[in-house]
Amino acid sequence: MRELALFYHANLKSEAGKDALEYVTKRKISNVINTFGLGYALNEYDSAYQYLLSKGYSLREMLDAGIVRNRDGKVYDFFRDRVMFPIQNVYGDIIAFGGRIFKEGEPKYLNSGETAIFNKRKNLYALNLVRKKRDLKNIILTEGYVDVVGLRAVGVDNAVASLGTALTEDQIRLLKKYTSNIFICYDGDRAGIHASLRAIDMIQKEGLRPLVMVMPDGMDPDDVAKTFGREKFLV
Repeated sequence: MRELALFYHANLKSEAGKDALEYVTKRKISNVINTFGLGYALNEYDSAYQYLLSKGYSLREMLDAGIVRNRDGKVYDFFRDRVMFPIQNVYGDIIAFGGRIFKEGEPKYLNSGETAIFNKRKNLYALNLVRKKRDLKNIILTEGYVDVVGLRAVGVDNAVASLGTALTEDQIRLLKKYTSNIFICYDGDRAGIHASLRAIDMIQKEGLRPLVMVMPDGMDPDDVAKTFGREKFLV
C-alpha cells in the first residue's frame, strides 16, 4: 500500500497528472500535498497493477489489498483518473485509499472496500497526524477526508473524518484516547444537521463532551474555512 501511495504521489507531480494537480490547486489544497501524500491514479487500465508487478508484488496480494479487480481473467486497476487520498491508521500505516473524481462522472468519491487491514468503522482519517499535536484540547470531527485536507490547508490541524460511514462507537472510543472534547463539524445541509444530532447522542453515551459547529447557508466545512479563513472558522 505504501508503494502504491508513492506511485500515485509521483503521478500527481508528473506531466500525466497536470490536470489533477490543477484541480488540487484550484481547491486551494496544494500546500498540503506532501502532508497527506496526495496523489493521482492514472487514466489507464492497469498502470498500478503493472507498476506493482514490476516491484515484485503478486496478483493475490493486490486483490487482497483491494487495489485491483479481476474480471474474466483480465486484471484492471480499481482506481483510475482520480485524485488519491491515502488512508492511514493511527500508527501511520497506509491501509486504504479514497479517490475523488475531478471531471464529469460518478461516483464522486470511491473508497477502498474492507480488507484484512482496513475496517472503515474502526479508523478515522488523519488521526495519525492529529494525535501528534501537542496540548491537544479538542478534536474536530468532519464527514469526509476532503474537509480535513481543506481545513489543514488553512491551518486548522486538529480535524479528523469518518471514512464513508456514519459515526461508529469504535470511532468514538478511538477519539476518547486523545481528548474528551469533540467538535462536530458536519455539512450545514439537512442531512448534516440530522447526522450531528445522532452524533451528539453517541458521543455523550461514551462520556465525552460534544459541541456542534454549525456551518452557514448549507456550506461544508472546507468551503467555510476557505471563504472566511482560519480565525473566523474557529470563532
